[in-house]
Amino acid sequence: MGKIISAAIAACYIVLAYSAGGAKMAFKIFAFLIIPIGFIWFSEAIGNYTGPVTRAAPLTNKTPAFLIAFVGWVVLLLPAIIGLFLSFRLK
Repeated sequence: MGKIISAAIAACYIVLAYSAGGAKMAFKIFAFLIIPIGFIWFSEAIGNYTGPVTRAAPLTNKTPAFLIAFVGWVVLLLPAIIGLFLSFRLK
C-alpha cells in the first residue's frame, strides 16, 4: 500500500511541476523524488546493507527498515509540508 500511495504523491508532484514550470521543472522534481521513493520502496534492502560507504566509516550494523522508510516519507512529504506552511503564512 505504501508503494502505491508514494507513487501517487510523486505523480502529483510531477504533474504540478509540469503545469507550473514545464518539462524542465518536472524533470528536476523527478530527480529529487528518486531518493525518497527508493527509501520507501526498498527500505528492507537498504536497511540490510552493511559494508563500505566511505573509506573512513563503513556500515557495520543493519538499519531497521522502518527508519529508512520513515526518512523516505519525511523527504517525500517535505515539499507538501513547506507548501502548506507557506500558503498559510501568506494569507
